[in-house]
Amino acid sequence: MQTRWGTLAATMLAVTAGANAGNTIHVPLDQPGIQAGIDAASNGDTVLVAPGLYVENINFRGKAITVISEQGGGATIIDGGGRDTVATFASGEGLSSVLSGFTLQNGLSTFSTPSFGDGGGVSIRNTSPTIQNNLIWNNRACNGIGIHISFGSPLIQGNTITTNTRTGCSGGIGGAGLAINGPTTAQILNNVITHNSLFGGGGGGLSLFGAGAPTIRGNIISQNSVDGVSPCASGGGITIGGQSDAVIVNNLITSNSAWMWRRDLLAVDSKRVARPLCYKQHHRGKYGRRIQRSGIRSVRGRFR
Repeated sequence: MQTRWGTLAATMLAVTAGANAGNTIHVPLDQPGIQAGIDAASNGDTVLVAPGLYVENINFRGKAITVISEQGGGATIIDGGGRDTVATFASGEGLSSVLSGFTLQNGLSTFSTPSFGDGGGVSIRNTSPTIQNNLIWNNRACNGIGIHISFGSPLIQGNTITTNTRTGCSGGIGGAGLAINGPTTAQILNNVITHNSLFGGGGGGLSLFGAGAPTIRGNIISQNSVDGVSPCASGGGITIGGQSDAVIVNNLITSNSAWMWRRDLLAVDSKRVARPLCYKQHHRGKYGRRIQRSGIRSVRGRFR
């Protein structure tokens, strides 16, 4: 695993070095911590982080910089300390703001923290950063527990998002692995979203609510779960609602569970779910395609 992370980190670093003409700030050689490296950086710089455990809650503060580990997430951990979201993007960051090659763990977002219950691992608010090749696990929040996206169009690619759990609320938009709330053109590509769970809501893997036109492509969404009766838990894999015009294509969505029978995907007022999806044990219902064990249940939806 560390060899894989190291290869990914080296590749990203080489690409970054070619694309940016900025300086490289080494942590902890030049700056004692990751946030200190970010604060010292200017647009176009790279913050290169040595292996280790960093107990921090980082904020990119609008900077177009690359924060990348030397040896990947197996060796380089950002631990939120149970105090706040591990990584926050809330100051107009674009795709040139890159976070790559870390483990992000032990984040906590509640109604008394700045992210107000959203995004224990990563909180993206009105911004569009690049989040690549990270392990995002063991975080707690109300909605979008692993990653929460609100009115932004980020690139979320090649991450493993796992073992994130709800705390402090029920209802809401859910999304134990990842949630998108508000119009976006976010790209959710080639991630592994697994073993996330929440009580009293929907979307054990993903929740899309009024999410605009995101693209969900090439992901593995499996063994996520939702539970609870009030509100009824459904959509163990993905839940879609609020006129989300999502394109969902070439994903493996399987072995998710929900208290109700809508185990893998519950879609309400959604327009596009592109095939192929992997599924089994399906039949047609009054409102469109309904697949009980691994697939789609549509209500007032239009699929093609």
